[in-house]
Amino acid sequence: MDHVGVVRVFSAAAFVWIVAAAIGGTTLESVNAGTTEDGGNKLVVYYPGDLLLGGLLPIHTEYNETTGVCTKIGELDGIIPTEAVLYLLDEINRAGILSFKLGFIAFDTCDSHSFTLEQALHFIHSHVQGEANSGKPSKDCKAKQGALSAGSTTDVFDVHKVVGLVTGLSSSVTISLAQLTRLFQLPQISFLSTSPLLSDKRRYDYFFRTVPSDVNQVRAIVEILKFYEWNHISIVYADDEYGNRALHELEQLSGTANLCFAAKLKIPVDTNPQNTFSKTYDQMVEKLVQAKTEVVILFSDVKFLGWFFNAIQRHRTRQATIEPSKRETNDFILIGSDAWGGREEYPEITEGLITVQLNTRELGQFAEHYINLVPSEAVCGRNPFYCKMWRECREKEERMKEPFRRRSSRGHRERRSLGGPCMLKDSFAGFAAETVSFLNIDNLRDAIYAYVYALKNMHVAKCGATHAGLCDAMRTVKGSELKLFLSNVSFEEPDGSIFRFHDGTDGQPRYTIMNMHRHSNQTDGSGQNRWVEVGKYTQDADLKSTLVLNKTATRYREDHPAYPVQTPCKPKCNPAANQVQSLRAETSCCWKCVKCEAWQYPNDQKCLDCPPGSVANFSAFLKYPIPPSSFSISVNICVPFQATFLDYTSLYAIPVLAFSAAGILASLLSAWVMLLHRDTPIVKAAGREHLSLLLLGVISSYAMNFVILWQPSSWSCIVVRLIGVCYAVCNSTVLIKIARIYRIFNTKESRKTQKLKYISPTSQIALTGGFVFVEFVIVAVWMAFDWPGVLQLHPNHLETELVCSDLHNLKLLSGLCYPLMLLFPMAYFAFRTRTCPAAFAEARHTGYGIYLTFINVLTFVLIFIGNNSVRIRVLTVCIGLCLNASVILVSTFFTKAYIILFRPHKNSKDCIMNSSRSLGKYANGGSATAADAGATQAVHCAACKALLSDALNGAVSLPRPRSNPDLTPQKDQKKFEGEKLLTRSRTCIYRNGHSIALSPTRHIL
Repeated sequence: MDHVGVVRVFSAAAFVWIVAAAIGGTTLESVNAGTTEDGGNKLVVYYPGDLLLGGLLPIHTEYNETTGVCTKIGELDGIIPTEAVLYLLDEINRAGILSFKLGFIAFDTCDSHSFTLEQALHFIHSHVQGEANSGKPSKDCKAKQGALSAGSTTDVFDVHKVVGLVTGLSSSVTISLAQLTRLFQLPQISFLSTSPLLSDKRRYDYFFRTVPSDVNQVRAIVEILKFYEWNHISIVYADDEYGNRALHELEQLSGTANLCFAAKLKIPVDTNPQNTFSKTYDQMVEKLVQAKTEVVILFSDVKFLGWFFNAIQRHRTRQATIEPSKRETNDFILIGSDAWGGREEYPEITEGLITVQLNTRELGQFAEHYINLVPSEAVCGRNPFYCKMWRECREKEERMKEPFRRRSSRGHRERRSLGGPCMLKDSFAGFAAETVSFLNIDNLRDAIYAYVYALKNMHVAKCGATHAGLCDAMRTVKGSELKLFLSNVSFEEPDGSIFRFHDGTDGQPRYTIMNMHRHSNQTDGSGQNRWVEVGKYTQDADLKSTLVLNKTATRYREDHPAYPVQTPCKPKCNPAANQVQSLRAETSCCWKCVKCEAWQYPNDQKCLDCPPGSVANFSAFLKYPIPPSSFSISVNICVPFQATFLDYTSLYAIPVLAFSAAGILASLLSAWVMLLHRDTPIVKAAGREHLSLLLLGVISSYAMNFVILWQPSSWSCIVVRLIGVCYAVCNSTVLIKIARIYRIFNTKESRKTQKLKYISPTSQIALTGGFVFVEFVIVAVWMAFDWPGVLQLHPNHLETELVCSDLHNLKLLSGLCYPLMLLFPMAYFAFRTRTCPAAFAEARHTGYGIYLTFINVLTFVLIFIGNNSVRIRVLTVCIGLCLNASVILVSTFFTKAYIILFRPHKNSKDCIMNSSRSLGKYANGGSATAADAGATQAVHCAACKALLSDALNGAVSLPRPRSNPDLTPQKDQKKFEGEKLLTRSRTCIYRNGHSIALSPTRHIL
């Protein structure tokens, strides 16, 4: 029960206590028992007695929550059970089973959850007040007892003697009621509620029932399915506790019974689904037809199944208008729960229906009594609802203006629109008696007799076996005491069996298997349905099931008695279409044809994989419809497909190759420009030997992409392993070059008078060659232990890629570690020379290039490591080479080519030495390669000539600029006696042909 239900129960309980305290008597004054359509009379069923049993029965089947009006009397669920209780009490009191008279008082629940709890307050209040007064009724109560004659339309009646309830309600309502009555220790016996939740004795210890749990009903249905070998089924169930619990139990048992579900269709529970969900019901029928299942299990309330049957009828009508060749099969084998037991509606649909009903016995005497029952003062006095139904039926017959037994098809449809025969007794006498006999009256009888024998045993224990009437100890029956007697009660039934509560709460698992037969009228073609008992199902205390089914007595159709053999849904699949049989995901016994993948071939009921790099050869299946268990080259079941690789025609490779070609062209143009202007100051200042080595490294980096993107082969994979050499040439040249600048401008004071070593062009080339040679040694050792080769990779079943082994995994980084490690000292020297004179071999531009190279390498190494795609790894290597070469090309060559071609006036000794940025505090810059300068020039500045000549000869080192250039002018003027001399001229020219530009506003020394 949900939280809302619990709150409702406790709220009702609190209300009862308040009312009980306020009234304080043993009578119940004017508690509304429900208002009906016929004038607002408050009708109750009353049978006087010394002790009373309370009843809550759905006499009306519809209740308007807004107006509080109950409509549409239900004969099968309300009137007949009510009259059966009265009949049984007459039988019990006449037989003298008890030493006192047992009575009955019942209220109409109108088949409403909320109104049922409202009506239950009558018994809760009377029970509380009865115990409070200890069996001593007030004078007012005694005075009014005379008014409690056979009539029951009075507003005042004595109900304080109620000892227990008899209910015939749905499980969801009973659960709420059981929690409410438990609070006041009022026993309740249900002859209809079958929910497994009610078997919990801890939560519902005052609840009993004479019917078994739905768990046993599901077991009975499973036994029927196993008997007929029906394992491919569908289920239609209500979206409530009854239907959902049945589905859960059926799913639990499906594994051991080898059941599979073609469809699980949930019926929406709504107050008026005829208007809201008509399309939903039609869609459910369509799904059943599409599922191609014959057996359909029904677990739902009667009214919802009625709307479902209407949808089946509409589907049949639509199919009748379609060509016979295109019609869909819509004849189902229906297996229903006890909810549809005893119903004759929809004869065309329910013919052949098998139901598992609660155990029934033919009560012929009661059936005869009910069929012959006519309204009288005595009958209407104790059961006014019967007389109300009689009166309404007679009025309806007057409106019909047609005899009931008219058998024309048109008349048959009109009667259905009015609900068929208004009363069961209006039907054929034999048919009506049979219907009453097979209703759930037997379990109602067990409920009444359980109270009778429990009260009898209690009376003997408290009053003695010979005491007549009620003794003082029995005038107040405590629910806690009666519960103990009910738990241990046992009595003999009419068939000689012994009844007792199973596990002290439930009824014994006994079911009757019923089958709906149709008998046609040969005169007009109409027919009549009739229930026939075809078997029994029982279960002992050890849960051992026993099904006895008369197969010859069951009948599917009048013209086709035998049930059709269920054909397994196992279609024939075509191996030539690469199809195999496979179980449906939602079932365990229904098959479908599924298509194998292109790299698979069918084998029995499996799709077997071809070897990597091959696909199935479907043409082979035409010759070999059933392939062998293992593929054979001779049959060519699997054929290899052509491997692919990243070549020049690839969409991804074209941009890389175009960029590389443009880079090579730009490098050659730069080399041509440098060669033509090799004697100009800007080329000499940069160092021609360094430019040559850098151009070699840049061009080799661009050219390496053409080898990487070539079709992988042995020779191309060997060349690919030399990728590290390209990086080594570029990085070594830049490192040696910038280290030379650093040495010139950062010599210690103690060594300024000494000549620097290894700064000549020959030394620089030798050092660069030594660094590159280390990379060649690494590559040679690597090849000795791991020779490069071509790999075939299979990223998926339909692809085979060729790639060099070095580009597949992280082995490539083994050859790149050394040249990439050179970036760290390069970055260090670039940082230390960031303030050197700009005219000294573009130190600042070189530093920017080193920083960009560092970021580029770091980014692409991470991309290479973090991706498993071969294509992305190859492209990462290519783009990394292009960017590394491009950074060097732009920072070293393009800047010089721009000055040579577009700013030739700056390509002079004066302008080269007078850079765009000053020397800071001392000078604007100087050449790091002044050692190889030309002839001696005229001396314009004697002071500069002596100082810088010694620096260029290696005798002294130029001081580094200071951080604050504005501090020098503030110093003592005497300390800078040569300042005016130095500032008169902008240029000092030395004997070696190199000049240093001086700013008039800056100072040196």
